[in-house]
Amino acid sequence: MKIPKMILFVTAALAVSIGVFGLKNREQSTTPPPQTTPEQDRSGAGIAEERKEGEYLSITYTSEDFTVESGRMMTFYTYDPVTSVLENRAELPYESQYALGVVSLKDEKIYYTKGVGYEGRSVDHLFEYDLANGASTMLEDVHCAYNDIIPVGDKLLLTAVPAHAVGTAAFDLQKKKFDYLYEMSRNEDGYMDFPYVTEPSVRLNYNYKYGRFVNVYTKEKDRYDAKITTGKKPIKYHIALVDEDLNITAEYHGLKKSFLDYTVSAACQITADRALVLVKKDLMDDEDDFEEVKHEFYMIDFSEKSCKKVKSPFPKMKYITNFVTSDDGQSYYVSGMCMDGTSGLFYYDCSTDEVKTILLNSVKGGYVVNFRLIDLDGASKKGEDVG
Repeated sequence: MKIPKMILFVTAALAVSIGVFGLKNREQSTTPPPQTTPEQDRSGAGIAEERKEGEYLSITYTSEDFTVESGRMMTFYTYDPVTSVLENRAELPYESQYALGVVSLKDEKIYYTKGVGYEGRSVDHLFEYDLANGASTMLEDVHCAYNDIIPVGDKLLLTAVPAHAVGTAAFDLQKKKFDYLYEMSRNEDGYMDFPYVTEPSVRLNYNYKYGRFVNVYTKEKDRYDAKITTGKKPIKYHIALVDEDLNITAEYHGLKKSFLDYTVSAACQITADRALVLVKKDLMDDEDDFEEVKHEFYMIDFSEKSCKKVKSPFPKMKYITNFVTSDDGQSYYVSGMCMDGTSGLFYYDCSTDEVKTILLNSVKGGYVVNFRLIDLDGASKKGEDVG
């Protein structure tokens, strides 16, 4: 494998030191999730054995562990909204640029990334870990890094880095073949790369109910525009709804100027034709020292081609890294920090502003790095009667 001289390490805002998350299963769960930390509960009843329909959370948690060479361990949890059980599925050494992985109960696998050395350098490749026998297998040797993984049917939706730019891709688990949202072309360094860049910090957050995810991207060349890099003009974001076959089903470009003054940080589909987008801006004091992060939310209506600033659905959250919903925005799973200073993964009921803890960060250096809301059968529900 030929390694580019420069690999864009897109881990800014990804090696998350603050993780918070909350979601509500509107019909299945009436029991509040427990106040849980990894030290308090590391096992539980299996989800797949108990029921075959519904959804669960896959959570990647990292912590210090000096028994492994990297000094950190990745713990992969699942959380069942019906039973409120948090289960430790496996622990693997943190050996990648970004602690990335997802538990697929349907496949009985963990799909994750691991660094592989080539000529004195290390790049990340996709691996699968078999939950039944504990065996790990490398699935490909095509890309240099990954920012996101989510299983849908017989494929993995990904954000991948072939050389410099981050692009949205799908990996066929049977054929071991990649497809891409943007057709790659050869860049000035002679490597195949993407003409558009998927925003690195924005999770794909696939919505199994509607069979779509929100893809936020910009032109790759804009990333090197001097006026943009110096803040003289904002970068132009494109926001699209994309299905699991990487077809763009809706797209919006006419964003408000106030939106463009910020950095897009998170997005998820709320209803069939709407998406909620979070933008952030670092606020500085009079001496240009960091003071706080300002959050603003915008609702994109793809049918009306509109972008409207809205109030935060999470007034009790101080800092937010990601959010997902499966009940059209009545409730969310949210990662970040609450107003009381606790951080981790939470369920947030928007009708009552009730915040319930799922998994807390640890003062001992343990963090919720990312999470996924996954359908138990792993398949999209698009085309079905979703109400």
